[in-house]
Amino acid sequence: MKIFLTVVTVALLTTVVRMSSAGAAPHLALFPSTFEFSAVDTTDYFRVWNDGDAPLVWNLTSNQSWLSAVPSSGNFAPGEFVKAWISLDRTGLTDGTCSGEFAVTSNGGNTTVYVTMIVQNAPKLSGGDGLASLSAGRTYYDISIRNLGISPLEWNAVSDAPWIDIVPPTSGSLSYMERRTVRINLDAGALPSQDEEQIGHVMFGSNGGSAVTTVRFLPVSQSPGMLGIYSDAMGTDCNIVATTPSLKPVYVVHTRTDGATACQFSAPKPACWTNAVYLSDTNAFAVNVGNSQTGAAVGYGTCRTDVTNVMTISYFIQTAPTQFCCPYPVLPDPNSPSGRIDIVDCGSNLVYGWGATAIVNPNATCMCSLPSVAAEETTWGRVKALYAPK
Repeated sequence: MKIFLTVVTVALLTTVVRMSSAGAAPHLALFPSTFEFSAVDTTDYFRVWNDGDAPLVWNLTSNQSWLSAVPSSGNFAPGEFVKAWISLDRTGLTDGTCSGEFAVTSNGGNTTVYVTMIVQNAPKLSGGDGLASLSAGRTYYDISIRNLGISPLEWNAVSDAPWIDIVPPTSGSLSYMERRTVRINLDAGALPSQDEEQIGHVMFGSNGGSAVTTVRFLPVSQSPGMLGIYSDAMGTDCNIVATTPSLKPVYVVHTRTDGATACQFSAPKPACWTNAVYLSDTNAFAVNVGNSQTGAAVGYGTCRTDVTNVMTISYFIQTAPTQFCCPYPVLPDPNSPSGRIDIVDCGSNLVYGWGATAIVNPNATCMCSLPSVAAEETTWGRVKALYAPK
């Protein structure tokens, strides 16, 4: 009897061990799985680990010759991990955006790591285009330029109107991502007339492209100013960072006006801002008709010449962003007969303002700069076509 019980016990233990062994399995885990490299970034890493309860054997391969990682294979006991360092080689590549991926395979599952990389060896002029406004009440304007290329950018600026005075230096060299603010002053004595609108230009030339800022002189009573989207209520930052689940307010701010009492505009959520949900609008003014998404009219109740927070637009951020460098412009109210951004000045005249463009989730290639970010006149049909869902 004792021998029989011993045999049965051993058989049961063997069955339990076999069942336990059969239930154990390795599991491949990896984070993060998406990388976006700027023009100067060359390395980063992702973690690979065994999230299972049996040994894991893994291996990765790249589909691009410029993309590699070390280590590219390994063996992990349960819970073990390693940092796989990504390396990029831009040698011989033409300027643009390159995409590649790592295929990661294992006995505990497979996954893919996606990589995009910007190649910008040649100098590239950024900024310097748009619309600037000068008047007797606002006699200067700052234009921002920047080099987005690795090689030095050699630039110069000239004006085609005697009443536009460019403050030295009017030329120079910019290294990668270096920024230069070029100030223009109004030379009122050189104006053909101070009672009529005047148009001039500042032309930027460089070994990395060209740009033109159109400069308007307006009589004081006709200086409408600009409506822009900002991350703060004072209109000092047009870069909107919204990467984690949270309530995110953005602000429509009226700036650069010599006097205004009302405005009419729209600021719908752009199609590229896919991780945000529009919630509501709020403002501090009694007269508020419509909403930001379909068209709004706001009365200030008094003549305002300072920075005015016209409206706060609230969004809810659901997930991490699916697209960076998303442009968010202020547009005309589609219900406005003028097809323009309408401003009522302090003399009760209807004039036309400008719409500024913010950048949602900027990166090193698309930072929004002030004050020349948006100085561009808009019409509803042209801009609607640019930002319609594709």
